[in-house]
Amino acid sequence: MERDSLIPVYKNESGKIIHGLWICSYTGLLFDDPKNLDIDHMVPLMEAYVSGAENWEQGYRIKYANYLNSKIHLVPVYNSSNREKECKRYFCVVASSKYQRIRL
Repeated sequence: MERDSLIPVYKNESGKIIHGLWICSYTGLLFDDPKNLDIDHMVPLMEAYVSGAENWEQGYRIKYANYLNSKIHLVPVYNSSNREKECKRYFCVVASSKYQRIRL
């Protein structure tokens, strides 16, 4: 979350992020409350698994799932739009530096 905020984040006494500014990678909407966001994998973990990750060692799969060195691997998304896609098939494409989801 901190990495993807457009402004410096504010944290409470325990270090939890309570304010920032994020763009939903699916809708383009702006959010300042992290409670409205999920962090989503651009390549769903199940897709990675059936595309070959099933043959990886468990430690490598865990490392892949939590990889933070690419801004297009884990992305902030409006939690409602993220949960809405459950049980639907999507294909993600990068177009004009923006991420788009295309329903198949």
